[in-house]
Amino acid sequence: CGAGFIANIRNHGTNVFTLNMTNEGLYIGGMAIFSYALLLAPIALVATVNAYHPLFVFIIGLLLTLFLPKLINERVSLRGFLHKLFAILIIVISSSYLLSGSLL
Repeated sequence: CGAGFIANIRNHGTNVFTLNMTNEGLYIGGMAIFSYALLLAPIALVATVNAYHPLFVFIIGLLLTLFLPKLINERVSLRGFLHKLFAILIIVISSSYLLSGSLL
């Protein structure tokens, strides 16, 4: 595992670091926008919307698998689909339940 990483850095060092820096830049930008949203809107609303993030990731992954199969390959079997859907439903329902104040 470690040897493959070192070999990849030696062979494609510039590409790996460029991709990593792009990823970190996008992450920092996303966190800055999220923090700004927390300042403007109620925290419960922002946290509820943030709970839908896995749903959007799943939909985008599914669309990329259907339309650009060489770019990404998502498991589209019925079992895999139901497993991911169940996990996303747990996240969305539990976060909505906890943020609605039902426990108080």
